[in-house]
Amino acid sequence: MDDIAPGLAGSDPQELTPVGGLLYFSADDGVHGRELWKSDGTAAGTRLVEDNVPGPQGSAPRSLTVADGKLFYVAVNASYDAELWKSDGTRGGTTRVKEGVAPWDLVALGRLVIFTAYDPETGSELWRSNGTRAGTYRLADLVPGPGSANPIFLTAVGDKVYFAAFTTEFGGRELFVTDGTSAGTRLVKDIVPGDEGSYPEGFVGLGDTVYFTATSTGPTPELWKSNGTAAGTVRVGTVSPVPFSLVAAGGQVFFRGGADGVDVELWRTQGTASGTRRVKDIVPGPESSDPQDMTAVGDWLFFTAFQADTGREAWRSDGTEAGTVRVAELVPGPLSSYPGGFTRSGSRVYFAGDDTVTGDELWALPLACLPPSRK
Repeated sequence: MDDIAPGLAGSDPQELTPVGGLLYFSADDGVHGRELWKSDGTAAGTRLVEDNVPGPQGSAPRSLTVADGKLFYVAVNASYDAELWKSDGTRGGTTRVKEGVAPWDLVALGRLVIFTAYDPETGSELWRSNGTRAGTYRLADLVPGPGSANPIFLTAVGDKVYFAAFTTEFGGRELFVTDGTSAGTRLVKDIVPGDEGSYPEGFVGLGDTVYFTATSTGPTPELWKSNGTAAGTVRVGTVSPVPFSLVAAGGQVFFRGGADGVDVELWRTQGTASGTRRVKDIVPGPESSDPQDMTAVGDWLFFTAFQADTGREAWRSDGTEAGTVRVAELVPGPLSSYPGGFTRSGSRVYFAGDDTVTGDELWALPLACLPPSRK
């Protein structure tokens, strides 16, 4: 790979997103500011795509999302106003889709991107885009007028996108769904009727089911699942410890389990109370390995974990104790390389990491080094 920003500072690659055999990401080479880059896995094939804001400021591309073979993303202009962009990987093919609304939280749904955007007339509401100006518009005004529904945690599951939002009618923040049409944007279930709300979050899809956490009986989050109907939205038993950071991989949902920083380890669920358990006690006792950067790569979960003798390094799991192991130690000994942004493209798993020599740069791990899953 290429040392985009030579020296200890590093280019800090972020938003690693595969498109058609290439890897797109944002990086700061120290000259152009943070801009959109792409790579084919070689130094020669790693280059700047578009300098949206010339000079060291950069356009800070984020929310890189692929829909219908096109890369959508959010970038700021010279006035720091966020706008929706799309790119085919060439400078001539990198264009602004719509200005005047501030988008974020992009998610692909078929040929569309669904996102939250703010405009002065309707506040923050749910929008959609097919990559054209005419095909970019608001789906629903859940809080009429300049008030905001503030849709968050947009997550595509099957042919729907789930999200949490406020409404004037139901009060509180509850579970909503959209199929990409205005008529198909609706409340799923008012889990906690009244103004309090259940505050669902952490959405992740497994098949046609969405898993999430919600506070239905008190202040402590619980594990829930939904098939998009009120009757099919139920709690998954009683999980202890508290679940958070849900990720689906290999036919199961992984999550961090722990409370108040005590014994935070890797857990998984198969959708039932009996199928919910701790995967591995990486740091035995009340101390925590504190799994972070949890990312699905095929049937595997890649994540980082901390151990006193190795620091925070890269791990993977297939949901079994034996199949949960460290896969790289960029910095031998107790210092950490702080890897993150795990993304598969072709036959490699890419991630950013700091080996204390080249700074925070892009690394690649051949998939061939992974054994068959034991789950």
